[in-house]
This record gives sequence, structure tokens and C-alpha cells, in this order.
Amino acid sequence: MSGIKSQFSDNFPYDIFGVVTGTAGSTRFPNIGCGLARLKAHAGNSGIFTIGSASGTTASLPWPLSAGDDTGWFAVGAGNFNTYWYKSPSGSMDKISYWLQA
Repeated sequence: MSGIKSQFSDNFPYDIFGVVTGTAGSTRFPNIGCGLARLKAHAGNSGIFTIGSASGTTASLPWPLSAGDDTGWFAVGAGNFNTYWYKSPSGSMDKISYWLQA
């Protein structure tokens, strides 16, 4: 493993990886300070994850991720991943992975 770079972008000392499970109601992502984030819906998901920067209605969670979709890198508002919310009414079997650069 010594040949693999420990960071993928300049100015970020480390990477954080994790998985969240779908919920019927809007749920905040974990409280993790970071600068960039990338989300990927599991290829076996049956429903659609909606992502947004506010809880509540679908209108406030405007970014849909179908099975296998990837957001690409985006800057995290306020420097904390928990400024974003997710929802996946299809149930707890659906998952989304996150990759953060902090």
C-alpha cells in the first residue's frame, strides 16, 4: 500500500469514507468537518435518494440520485457535512456512500 497516495487533492490532509442507509424522513448527514464531498448511490438501490441543504419537502432536497449515480466533487457549505440532508423513502436497504476530503 505504500505506493498509493494518501490524499487526492491539494490542501486536504486526509480522506473520510462512510455509508448511510435510507430513511423515510429527511435526515442530516454525519457531523464531520470537511471541504469537499462526493456521494455515490449503491448500484443495487431500488429507490431514489434525494439530497439537499435543507430538511423537509422534496423541493428542499432537489438532487436525486438513482442507483449507481455519483455527484462528483462539490464544495461543502459552511465546512461541515451535516449542512446536507438526505431521504430515501424506499427503505433501509438502500445505501449511499460518501467520500469527504477534510
